[in-house]
Amino acid sequence: MLRVVMTTVESLKQAEELSDKILKRKLASCVSIFPITSKYWWKGEIERAEEILLLIKTHQELVQELLNFLKVEHPYEVPEILVIPVEIANEDYLRWVEDVTVREAASPDR
Repeated sequence: MLRVVMTTVESLKQAEELSDKILKRKLASCVSIFPITSKYWWKGEIERAEEILLLIKTHQELVQELLNFLKVEHPYEVPEILVIPVEIANEDYLRWVEDVTVREAASPDR
């Protein structure tokens, strides 16, 4: 089953580095990177920040390993890490995600 894991970082450089590490470990099939503006409460104040949103497409079997990885590698003190289940998706895309992550991760080359 497909999952989209969402997180933000403060720079494109951090997004590139984090996404490369995720992909090299076969924890995801794809990471989409978007510049965004976030407004949020932090330490009693409303903050505004230019951030980079990462949408990480992965297989359900890899979610916990990806979460553990993000908790260690993420540059934020309290990172936003959200897991979104995908109810409907292109079947060919779903097979590709599984081929790139779960099946390749199970191979001895990992």
